[in-house]
Amino acid sequence: MQSAHGRLSLFVALVLCVATLVFATFVPPTHAILDTFTVQTMVGADTTPPSIPTNLVATPIAPTQIDLAWDASTDDWLLSGYHVWRDDILIATTTAITYVDTGLTASTTYRYYVTAFDSVFNESASSTEVSTTTPSVPEPPDEEEIRTTYGTRLSLGKQLVSLEVVPGQYGAVLRYTTRDAIRGVVRYGESVTYEIGSLREQAFLRIHETSIMGLKPNTEYSFSVEGELISGRYGVMHTGNFMTLPVDDVFAPGNVMNLEAEESGDGVVLTWENPNDADFDHVRILRSDRFYPTDTADGWLVYEGDGEAAYDKGAALRDGWRYYTVFAYDTQGNISSGAVTAILIGDAPPPETETSTTTPLVLTFLDIQFFQEGDRIASQSEHALIDGSKQLTVSVPYDAVPEHLKTIILEVRDSADPSRRAQFLLRVDTAHTAYTATLAPFGIAGEFPVTLTVYDFATRDLGQVYGMLDSRITFTEGFDEVTFFEYVIRTAYLVLFLALLALLVFLGRRLLRTGS
Repeated sequence: MQSAHGRLSLFVALVLCVATLVFATFVPPTHAILDTFTVQTMVGADTTPPSIPTNLVATPIAPTQIDLAWDASTDDWLLSGYHVWRDDILIATTTAITYVDTGLTASTTYRYYVTAFDSVFNESASSTEVSTTTPSVPEPPDEEEIRTTYGTRLSLGKQLVSLEVVPGQYGAVLRYTTRDAIRGVVRYGESVTYEIGSLREQAFLRIHETSIMGLKPNTEYSFSVEGELISGRYGVMHTGNFMTLPVDDVFAPGNVMNLEAEESGDGVVLTWENPNDADFDHVRILRSDRFYPTDTADGWLVYEGDGEAAYDKGAALRDGWRYYTVFAYDTQGNISSGAVTAILIGDAPPPETETSTTTPLVLTFLDIQFFQEGDRIASQSEHALIDGSKQLTVSVPYDAVPEHLKTIILEVRDSADPSRRAQFLLRVDTAHTAYTATLAPFGIAGEFPVTLTVYDFATRDLGQVYGMLDSRITFTEGFDEVTFFEYVIRTAYLVLFLALLALLVFLGRRLLRTGS
């Protein structure tokens, strides 16, 4: 009997060794195992406001400007920003611990305090109130006059202490310091007429930084640094040239995902998820009351930064539609096509989308092209199979839509949760060969219905194209790639193999009992 038990133990040990070897061989690693990790969870509602901002200081800089600074608040969950109050009136919302209040009146006393708020808009008590008085307008000093392209101007060359120009591929950053507080102006162009435009500061500063965007790569530009003294005198501090860098990265970043707008108080709260591009830099949000902004200068600037939430104060004071577009930038200055959303304030009627009868839309799902990592994805009828772990570029040939169109919008919905949807602009490329948009990886497997809508300049719906994207997730296994479904199949085979091993053990035990 002991001999039979010994044979059984040896048999079971052999089976377990084989099972362990098969498990290690067939199951692909899906993630690294960490020794330690941190999980933060909120249970119940957050009703605790942030701490009170402290050490508020108000410094009069010019007859029209007062600078504010304070110490940061803390919150038990997530601090979102600060409200700045002047004479008991809310004048600004900011995430910084400084604020420059401009447009004031000379020789006038102003009172200030600051409150902090968290992610669910719990607001702290106010900081200690401070008061200060703007100075009177000083007498203008005598300055040396010089001749410029625009005629005779004052020379403020002695005001310039240092100047640094940092060119990029699509822009340049000018950093300079001045002896006195000056409201700077930078003019720029491809000639000394500075035909492209100018950028004017709103506040009087001694340390200045101006970003010039929208330039062409590998191109020489002329610029002029000018400024206005507190006394009101205006002059030229420096003129020069710089060369933008040649093109390296020309690929636009992915658009933000899960963009949502919700009315809150007298404004609109916007939330989104930034793209996971390695060179992602920041987003720029624009609002329009007419239709979705189609470029980075079309509409009112709501937010610019690398956060994932913004508050458009005052946007809910009037009834009507508010249209938002979020553009993502990378470090090279490339701009995404734009993610869009809209919200109805009050009881205004929906925008007109009457079907145009001037130019019928002749477009099918097969005309829409899909690319991942440079490879085109084959479409069949109204269906395309994509890798949900990779970026997706959607493209419509330029000649496939009417010349007079205004906007092309791609809507993607989650069939598992129809309330979740995302909308993206398709923008024409520089060669005018296609309208494109790049989407961040879906990150999940499933079916996603898509709708492509084309509008003309009268905001009339020319037509729609419908289809389905079938997202499948790919895991990395060494140098090989295993799709989610292949992974499931391999796991099923492993389970079946283990079941057969268990059956083998059972039959072995029966055999040993019979032999004994």
